[in-house]
Amino acid sequence: MLYSVNDINNHSVEDFLSYHKQRCEEWDEQREVDALLQLEEFKEKHYYLYKPVSELTMEEKTLICEESIKRAIAHETAYIDLLTRAEVRDMSRYYNPRTMSNEKMALQQRILISYAPTGKKKEYFTNKFEDERECIIFKISKNDVKNRNLIEKMGKIALFLKKSELSVNIAINDEMEKQSNDEKANYLYSKEEMNNLLAIDNYFKSNNVTIPIVFDEHETIKTSMDCYNAWGLSEVVKANNEIDNLVDSIKQMKLSPFESVVYIHSYLTKNYRYREGLDKEASRVIPGAVNKGTIVCSGYASFVKAAIDKLNIPELKCDILSSALYEKSFRAKLVGGHCNNLITIVDSKYGINGHYIEDACWDAKTTKFEHGRGFAHCLYPVGDLEHLSTMHYVQKDATSRFAALMYEPSEREYLEKDREAYLRGRKRDSMIAKYLHRKSLIKQGSKVVKIYSNTSKKIPVEAYRGALTLLHTKTMGGLSDKSVERIEKDMENSMLHASKSFDSRCQSDFALQAREKEKAHKTTFAELDGRTL
Repeated sequence: MLYSVNDINNHSVEDFLSYHKQRCEEWDEQREVDALLQLEEFKEKHYYLYKPVSELTMEEKTLICEESIKRAIAHETAYIDLLTRAEVRDMSRYYNPRTMSNEKMALQQRILISYAPTGKKKEYFTNKFEDERECIIFKISKNDVKNRNLIEKMGKIALFLKKSELSVNIAINDEMEKQSNDEKANYLYSKEEMNNLLAIDNYFKSNNVTIPIVFDEHETIKTSMDCYNAWGLSEVVKANNEIDNLVDSIKQMKLSPFESVVYIHSYLTKNYRYREGLDKEASRVIPGAVNKGTIVCSGYASFVKAAIDKLNIPELKCDILSSALYEKSFRAKLVGGHCNNLITIVDSKYGINGHYIEDACWDAKTTKFEHGRGFAHCLYPVGDLEHLSTMHYVQKDATSRFAALMYEPSEREYLEKDREAYLRGRKRDSMIAKYLHRKSLIKQGSKVVKIYSNTSKKIPVEAYRGALTLLHTKTMGGLSDKSVERIEKDMENSMLHASKSFDSRCQSDFALQAREKEKAHKTTFAELDGRTL
């Protein structure tokens, strides 16, 4: 049973138990009504199951056989793909309306009727509905966490209900689908907000009870199983502590906006290797990266945004961009989705003022590059999105955070918008339609390039070298020979990576300097450097 902030505010601690019992009675009555309505709908839709076999038409017999095949497949396995074509074909022969006897047809009718809702409350309640009814979940939003009085009252009510031997959970649940893409990073909380939640968690522990406090900004929490699958308080605290430590280090070193981004980029690319986990959300948000060790492009973008949001300085702003990547080939095949950051930065120390792309994912460490692949994709000009050497970058118009972080592009979904092309039917026409659609998307380009390319000038390699020199000096207490060697190695890696990543029309100074060296030595930078990506 879900309880909102209004329920907490409108009822005292002592009254809440009777209020819960009243809600349960109303729930039971509504479930009975729903079950009867479902039974009526079932009878109306499957009227042929209640007719005598002798009165069935061939069309109605066919419907019974088709429904029986579906039930047989569902009984065999939850995944129809696991059945071979021969097995499905054999079922079709077995459930043949033309050869099936009247006795067998009547038996199939009775079997299918057994799947109908009974209209009885006791039988209607499945484990899920019982869980949804019995489990008490206090559901609040991220903004409610700031309200100390509300949190304390909720804690007292939760403790009272728990001591009455009821199942109680507290869920902080903001849905990404309703979250605009310019809001602060997901699962990001201030120290004051974290202290409010830790205070009631300690309050529960001091009273020798365990009441889970969970977070989920992707799925809607309704049952105790949903709470079990959500992020726990300790996991979100650990993720926020890591962001806090990173931001505190930036503030203690008094870094400029440009130096701050270079430091965040360096921290991420040296500490987090690209790795996707089984849980789609875990790889795309900061609790997953910190606790599970799984991170993909969306996770890097979320981490960068979280750090810059928490840094909270007017000269530095961060948004998440999402895109589809297509091969630069005749077929223009869809490679997949991608996420990176649009950084708005003003730094008078380095003469930087404009919009840039930050992509820690493409510079992250690999088996060959244990210290990261440098800074080739750290604050490169927005216009260079159109000058990737092997891929076309097509920006998605993602208005919600869910669309930016979770959505995987699909040619089928894109194509379904053009029903006329999609419904041509023949394979050849379908392939042509897909090809023309990809080409039209690529031709349209990216909105971010059209808007910001004029305010995005290249940042010199010397600016990165200067920022890294300062960072090594402040973090290591001085500039040692090993630090100088590490900085030069990062510059070489950046040039090597940029020369492979961008084409000859780009503005990236790393790529331009790599090509100057190539011209001077009449060879490729990769061969000159003696390594390959």
